[in-house]
Amino acid sequence: MLKELTLKKTYDSETDDLLGQFYIPALQNSKFYNRITGYFSAQALVSAAKGLSNFFVNNGHYKLITGIITSEKDFDAIKSGLAKAEDVVPENLFLDEDVLYDEIQHDYLKILAYLIRENRLDIKIAVLPESQRGIFHEKIGIFEDEEGDKVSFSGSINETGKGWGNNKEEFKVFRSWDEGQNEYLNTDCDKFDKYWNNRVFSFNVIDIPTAIKRNLINIGSDENIESVLKRISSRETKESEQIKLHPFQNEAIKCWIENGSRGILEMATGTGKTYTALGAAKIIINKFEKICLIISVPYTHLATQWSKDVSRFFPKMIVIAAHSQSIGWEKKVSEFLSDFRDGNSGSFAIIVTYDTLASEKFIHLFSKKMNKNNAYMLISDEVHNMGSSRRKSGMIDGINFRLGLSATPMRWRDEEGTEEIKKYFDKSVFKYDLKQAIEDGFLSHYTYHPIFVKMSEDEMEKYEEFTLKISKSFRGGDININNSYMSLLLIQRSKVLKNIKSKINRFEELITTMRSNNKTDHLLVYCDASDQLKITQEIINKYGIINHQFTQEESNEEREKILKNFDTGVYDCLVAIKCLDEGVNVPSTKRAIILASTTNPREYIQRRGRVLRKIDGQEKIAEIYDFTVLPPDDKGKEVISETERKIFKNELTRIEEFLDTADNKAEVLIEINQYMLKYEVYL
Repeated sequence: MLKELTLKKTYDSETDDLLGQFYIPALQNSKFYNRITGYFSAQALVSAAKGLSNFFVNNGHYKLITGIITSEKDFDAIKSGLAKAEDVVPENLFLDEDVLYDEIQHDYLKILAYLIRENRLDIKIAVLPESQRGIFHEKIGIFEDEEGDKVSFSGSINETGKGWGNNKEEFKVFRSWDEGQNEYLNTDCDKFDKYWNNRVFSFNVIDIPTAIKRNLINIGSDENIESVLKRISSRETKESEQIKLHPFQNEAIKCWIENGSRGILEMATGTGKTYTALGAAKIIINKFEKICLIISVPYTHLATQWSKDVSRFFPKMIVIAAHSQSIGWEKKVSEFLSDFRDGNSGSFAIIVTYDTLASEKFIHLFSKKMNKNNAYMLISDEVHNMGSSRRKSGMIDGINFRLGLSATPMRWRDEEGTEEIKKYFDKSVFKYDLKQAIEDGFLSHYTYHPIFVKMSEDEMEKYEEFTLKISKSFRGGDININNSYMSLLLIQRSKVLKNIKSKINRFEELITTMRSNNKTDHLLVYCDASDQLKITQEIINKYGIINHQFTQEESNEEREKILKNFDTGVYDCLVAIKCLDEGVNVPSTKRAIILASTTNPREYIQRRGRVLRKIDGQEKIAEIYDFTVLPPDDKGKEVISETERKIFKNELTRIEEFLDTADNKAEVLIEINQYMLKYEVYL
């Protein structure tokens, strides 16, 4: 009986004999064996022949759900059993344990057919829909004895000869008579019953005859699981061939390859960094046949966007999301890394947020299951995010191919973080700037309109207080953003400028004008924080402009729906905080109002990029309205202070960047000339 066995809670092939200590004894003491597995190989019968011969002689019944049958010979044996072929087998096959053991060793395929013919082994096939672009990969086993006691196990192991005999495997074990483990065991049992009876929505569990008739069975070749995954993950499809890279994208890939498959691509927002990176990945796949592709992103909604892009470029590639909103990602990542390490997997992608990539959990998983002989590639989107002190640990040494992407790879006021990025990814190997992209027709032309607003005396006083504190705390050298106190002071001072009260009245005036000119459709408004967003939305609502916020509060699913409604015109306007700064595709945008003006080049360059994307190649001239802060009125004041001059100088730096590629550059230069003369600061 199962209760009489001495079972561990966890088994690991590195230290345990999986067959001798667990699998064979469990079979010998069971009446029923229910199994869910990604792959099934008849060689598993040979590995566990000692246990299975006892199990079947004692009238044991075996039910199996699998995603892949790993051999054509296995498949033929199954079809033979279904056809009730009258193969010659010993009469006492299921009466004598030694006879059955010998027959399994001698001709396991014949025994497989006979087990199916005699209804001792029932097999069903798990079939995922085409749109899911993956494989069935769960692994659970459940033993039950005559007393009704049960033992379940779940982990990395497949029902194959290699799984039980050769691979590096591990799994956990749960007992029905242990109250503390009942919940886990019952979950495994319920899952098997649900799957066996096809009570699932995301895939189908089909009996073998139906699966054969509908040609739904994935089959390998001579026990070679890799051949199955290679077919499932086929890269040469009609859909992928439709994605043609532009010459400058191919040039970027060439530069990266020539630099040892390491480096950073500095490409303007909206110029196709994603497909360029995936094109580079395809080169590595063609060279090594398969890779583990890790794509790191700053936000979860970008993980969703990348997942879609990977599926468009590699329609059959398996994609795993690994972040806070992806439940159970640890198990999936662990299983696929194990299969990849052991040669039982084709190419697959893990899309991970920077926070997860830098976590101890992910690093431990990856380091434990890495095979230095395999190809691992990291694509880091908005790579500047990786240089922060809490994310540097995500720069994992074992990844041999490294590609960083960013329009602005330099970290603002953080030379140390910038150097860490360069050290890990190497230098920038290719640049394609905004001016060139506009000239080449890949991005839209735009007009730039600085909206000047003045600080109040109180706001100026508060700004000067923070400036004094910064000056006192700074004792020579460059300001480093990793200095937490200095960082806090700089953020607090910048918020004074971002939340100038006069911005609100000027914003309402602008909205009134835009409304009267029918220019409020496909409008983005960038705010600094929730208070500013709330006031802004009240004004927008006042003028009957249909809008929606786009912030950290919305889930990935909500964000997708919001963006779709914005594209189709259900919403005229999106009011955003931060989340639209990096990577999000909103090509339908015609105009943007930037209330949260910033001196951080990365932020304002990214925000401009959101507006310049084209939709389906259509021409448009985008409009950017940038709220620009000036010191208070200085009536009666003879001398301009250094602080006032610096305020305008910082704002002028942003104006210069926007003007450089704007269609109305000359017009704006005339407008700002009065301020340059006043503050004696020039372009």
